[in-house]
Amino acid sequence: MVAWRAMPAWAQFLLSGVCHQIPEHSLEIGGEVLPLCARCTGQFGGALLTILSLAAVRRHHRSTFAPWWAQGAMAALAAWWALDGVNSFLFGLLGRPWLYEPMNGLRLVTGLGLGLVAGVQLLPAAALCISRDRDSRPIIERPREILLLLGGLALMGALWLSGRLPYLVAAAWPALGVAVLLGSANGLLLVLLLGGTPDSLSQRRLGALALGGLALGLIEAGGLATLRSLLGV
Repeated sequence: MVAWRAMPAWAQFLLSGVCHQIPEHSLEIGGEVLPLCARCTGQFGGALLTILSLAAVRRHHRSTFAPWWAQGAMAALAAWWALDGVNSFLFGLLGRPWLYEPMNGLRLVTGLGLGLVAGVQLLPAAALCISRDRDSRPIIERPREILLLLGGLALMGALWLSGRLPYLVAAAWPALGVAVLLGSANGLLLVLLLGGTPDSLSQRRLGALALGGLALGLIEAGGLATLRSLLGV
């Protein structure tokens, strides 16, 4: 396993459960390789920025998913991410370009696009499951809102590519995104499995479910990391 000197060993290990951590596919800051590949850096860091941006303008209580035109735009972003991933995989398999030669900058950009998709889809699902004062308006209402989110992600991507971010910030932000996404997804799954409703979820119970979701996420990441280590992949 590659030694990411700026992060604790346990964090390096857990992150290997969600990312292959191939150094050649990863960005560098000050000569140090980031602990997630460029694509995972983009998708997890981008999802976290999208969630926080929407929460900052009080969209986290909105329980209606984005309208059809926004869903179409997000489907295009997801398809671009998948296409770039397949192209990168085939390049490694064939040893030559399939559609084009993969680049870390493009990996980062397509990852950021998928991060936007994950953030925009997660918040209404969460509002439906746990929000008592949910707002029935859609999470995205106008095209300019998607453009503003893309602008913020573009700025974040430019900072990563510039190499001017402090290493700890550049590495910790997407790692926090991993924790938020895994914890949120598992927490919502626990709510559904336990039959919780917004009216039945006290703050204490909601906190317990959030911690349970985070614990499950850590177990999942640790399990996948252990499996990868045993298989040597």
